[in-house]
Amino acid sequence: MSILTRFSLKNGAWILCSMILIVTGGIFSVSTMKVEMFPYANVPYLLVSVPYPGVNPEQGLESVGKPLEQALAGMTGLKNIYLTAKHDQVETILEFYDNQAMDEKEKEVKQVLSSISLPVEAKQPQVQRMDPTQGEIFSFGLVSDQADQEALRYIMEQRVKPLFASIQGISQIVLKGGAEKNLLIRIDPVKAKQKNLSYDETKQLLQANQVKIPAGQMESKEKNFHVIVDSRWKSADQLRNFRLMKNPAGPAVRLKEIAEIDYEEAYTERARVNGNPAVIGEIYAEPGSNAVEIIRQVRDKLAQFSLPTGYKFLTIHDSSVAIEKSVHQMWREALLGAAFTVLVTFIFLRHWRLTIVAVLSMPLSILATMIVLKWLNYSLNMMTIAGIAVATGRVVDDSIVVIENIYRRMTSNQQRNVTFILQATKEVGHAITSSTLTTIVAFVALLFVPGVIGRLFEPFAVAVIVSLFFSLVVAITFIPFFAYVFLRNIPACSKRKTIDLQDIYRRWLNWSFQRQWQLKVIAILLVVGSCLFIPFIPVHFLPNEKTGSYQLHITLPSGMTKEKAEKVMNRLDQYLLQQPDVKRFQSYLRDEEIRMQIELKDKRSKGETERFAANLKRFADQLGPGFRTAVSPLSMATSGGELFVIVNGSNDESLQQAGERMVREMNRIAGLTNIQTNWAEVKPQLEIDVNVKEANKRGLSAEMVVVAVRRMLEGEPLLQGSLYGQTMTKVGRNEVRIGMKLQSLKSVAALKQQTIPNIYGHPVPLFKVATIKEKSAPAAIYRLNQKKYLSITGRFTTDNTMAVQKEVEERLAQLRLPEDITYYFDGEAKKIDEGFSHMLIAMGASIVFVYLVMFFSFREAQAPLAILFSLPFIVVGGFLGLYITGEALGIPALVGFLMLIGIVVTNAIVLLDRVKQNRAEGMEVKQSLIEAGMTRLRPVLMTAIATVGALVPLAFSTESGLISRSMAIVVIFGLISSTLLTLVIVPLVYLGLERLRLRSNKLEKALQP
Repeated sequence: MSILTRFSLKNGAWILCSMILIVTGGIFSVSTMKVEMFPYANVPYLLVSVPYPGVNPEQGLESVGKPLEQALAGMTGLKNIYLTAKHDQVETILEFYDNQAMDEKEKEVKQVLSSISLPVEAKQPQVQRMDPTQGEIFSFGLVSDQADQEALRYIMEQRVKPLFASIQGISQIVLKGGAEKNLLIRIDPVKAKQKNLSYDETKQLLQANQVKIPAGQMESKEKNFHVIVDSRWKSADQLRNFRLMKNPAGPAVRLKEIAEIDYEEAYTERARVNGNPAVIGEIYAEPGSNAVEIIRQVRDKLAQFSLPTGYKFLTIHDSSVAIEKSVHQMWREALLGAAFTVLVTFIFLRHWRLTIVAVLSMPLSILATMIVLKWLNYSLNMMTIAGIAVATGRVVDDSIVVIENIYRRMTSNQQRNVTFILQATKEVGHAITSSTLTTIVAFVALLFVPGVIGRLFEPFAVAVIVSLFFSLVVAITFIPFFAYVFLRNIPACSKRKTIDLQDIYRRWLNWSFQRQWQLKVIAILLVVGSCLFIPFIPVHFLPNEKTGSYQLHITLPSGMTKEKAEKVMNRLDQYLLQQPDVKRFQSYLRDEEIRMQIELKDKRSKGETERFAANLKRFADQLGPGFRTAVSPLSMATSGGELFVIVNGSNDESLQQAGERMVREMNRIAGLTNIQTNWAEVKPQLEIDVNVKEANKRGLSAEMVVVAVRRMLEGEPLLQGSLYGQTMTKVGRNEVRIGMKLQSLKSVAALKQQTIPNIYGHPVPLFKVATIKEKSAPAAIYRLNQKKYLSITGRFTTDNTMAVQKEVEERLAQLRLPEDITYYFDGEAKKIDEGFSHMLIAMGASIVFVYLVMFFSFREAQAPLAILFSLPFIVVGGFLGLYITGEALGIPALVGFLMLIGIVVTNAIVLLDRVKQNRAEGMEVKQSLIEAGMTRLRPVLMTAIATVGALVPLAFSTESGLISRSMAIVVIFGLISSTLLTLVIVPLVYLGLERLRLRSNKLEKALQP
């Protein structure tokens, strides 16, 4: 290290040029880095959804669900397959092991899906990432008081959506509202018979005249033509007037003479913005893309788009506002921390030139770090900036030690040449190198934490590690040079004295040497006593951060009509329009579900937002019986924990009974809300039991009955032939379906009276060949790894999720459940177990790394072992701080303890490094300890207080998210307690180890022959 110091002192021009490059390069890097809320975490979940209009859960499971399960089950790295088969859709959630690259897995899943043969009516499978840090980044609505939702959707699909094709980084654009419509041909069997046409003949004639095929090539004198034969219908009117001819000599019948042709919704879908009918567009970004830049381009495109009169765009959600607010908030806290550090440095040094030289390490280290982060392709997000904020207090420590030692020697020495500065820097060079490397390896352990948490905290750790490395480089190169330039004129003996802390500390050490065992016992009691606070400290996985957005999810009562569902939606809209806290909201109705996203006005406290959520839940619960409601906060990554219980059993009945009992018991526990099972919802179902014998007598088969009923209700797709197989017939963007025209069908009795043509063309009433029964059936079928399961979910409303979790476990253990029932916990409970165990392993590895670095640095075991005795005292202040402030022990707090392992030992290293120098000069042990303590007291206190001061803004922050107050409080209180105790206990431990070494040497000599 002295080589670098000597080089910098002799090459001032190099120092100045390096400064200019670092400053310009750092500013350029900050201005050009990608900006997002959180880094890409590679969450190991994928969602595969297959829309299948008209299908029920049983059919969806057999025709789509099981083929999906069988095809996907063989994928490498797959942990679990969660399948949900419900009306009109089949969904599969794929959970992979943490070490899988999800980009590759997404491609592999798409490749597997391409090889599966699905029913013709099933839509194209869609694959989505399930990453809470990569949700929609921007949503907007198109509204108009002059057009219906179908017209709005046409504009969004045909004109607005293509605008964004040129924007790099958009993964998908989802449109909501203005449901797709089918062009439905309803054949009247009576009229068709009068025209001597049957249903099947009509269908065949339509299919035979609906083709588009390549017919070859034709060469002319001037050109070569590709010939395409196209007989497809271009409009509904063209279809209505289509002429049906059974033979060329027979009469032609227009389709409209025997059928009704009209548009019908494929499914119920309504969307509104602030109570106004709308079509909503949601934009999702690719992982790792610049979300802020994408949103800027999207807004520019929308602003430049010319809409017809009466149409307008309304912004619903703009994550760039929250991203920039969070990033600016974290930068503000970093700058406030830097200001505190400068103030502390000035108070101790009492000299403005010394302070300027010392704090130069902050901007240089941070800007150099931004260059490296840019080069490593990290984005500017909450985690990288938090790493900078946390490192702010620590990056100045090495420079403080160097400048304080140079200044101390200047006050008692007339020399001011290069050799003097070099010697003063070399005197502490070993100490700051050892202390910085130990802090770095402590954060290196954080890089080995597996799972999502490890990936989220990776940029945080990298930012701290790189900052600390550059702080060491700056301390041994830039600081000596500027000390030589700016401090040469400081006269000797100009040191200002205020309170003689050194004398007080010297007397305290002498007093403690006489009471070693008493103080050691007191120290042990403090460590043990601090652990008594643990039962009174809340425990959770991640903090429930403040949010200004909420989601309301309502499952409507089974069988509710479309008209009644829209009335419920209107009632909710009116309620929100009357709330003064609401800034804007969107409502979305799809079949029997209503989802609402509500954004509250700015500057609402956490208490106000939670009160709004409680009132909204109370209002939703009063909608009536059969409604299932859930209110949950919407945030980018952390929104409170989730209770998740998976229940297995041998049959549906026992699973249902167990689920109901468990939910009833959980509802009695405070701190839980939104408790429900996935089996709670049932739907009314009509079961048609065909009497095959009777049907055969009347000229019908069971298949003919099934096909006829389907034609009456849903119709069937009108397939068109081509050289490449069969495809769906479309007119414009609407699928064409064909079915039977029904008479009045408003009741089960009316359905029974419907007639089915037999093989002779004679009508047969349905009730003559089948029995129709009304029964309840599950609204969905749920399977885990190809077996049925029941799940119970709920949301924790308290920070002490572990206490609530334990109460749930105790209460469920006392329930008398069917013998075949087994259950286990996932969700928050599993995250706490895995996350805490991973962090504890990382802390253990960190201690080992720290000891190894110190061992190689000191080249002995005694001093590093004495330094390790400073680590237990971090729990004294850490647990006390959490208890006093009421903060929870979670992953951020554990990260704070991990940070302390690296930070605390630096003070002990600075102290014992001086002891080692004194011993090398022949000084006695106690005298070495006293002299080292007096010499290094000021830099130890300065570095500790500077680090504490840098974290004070973070400790008072309410917007810090993952890097929460608990982490700052643990570091602040833990650093204070460990620093004060280190100044006493470490010298005592070192003295005790030295005595043991001497006794061992004496014993060894005595045993020698």
